[in-house]
Amino acid sequence: MITPQQRLFQTLKDFSTIYPHWRLGQTVENLCGWAMQNEFRGSFDVEDEKLATTAREHLDRRKEELEIGSKSTLTPLSPVRAEVFHVFEKLAKSYPDFPLAQLVFKVASWADVNFWDVEDEQLLAAAKTHLEGSLQFDTAAKS
Repeated sequence: MITPQQRLFQTLKDFSTIYPHWRLGQTVENLCGWAMQNEFRGSFDVEDEKLATTAREHLDRRKEELEIGSKSTLTPLSPVRAEVFHVFEKLAKSYPDFPLAQLVFKVASWADVNFWDVEDEQLLAAAKTHLEGSLQFDTAAKS
């Protein structure tokens, strides 16, 4: 069975083929705003299921507007974006209680860049550094 977070990652990958120029922080921020509509709470309090549903609904509408029927006409994921998703999928396992929006926000703060402006390369570097530090800590603790 696919989890809400796995479904969200797949939907975000598809979303990135329609909006390849949007950074991950921008994508998640926009989706949070659309998902919340008139709710007044922190923009990172959106659960993965709601974010995935919002992304899929928008993606389906946008594909229809652009008359995109086949994946062959979509922009492929950039190597950096593909690696960002791969690393975030690993990182999400270390933070199972964090919705993806909160996790992206947290990693942006590790990069010392605001959520909206953080480049994918900065997210990737911060997430990798954190994962490497966690791996070294786990290895040292087991020794």
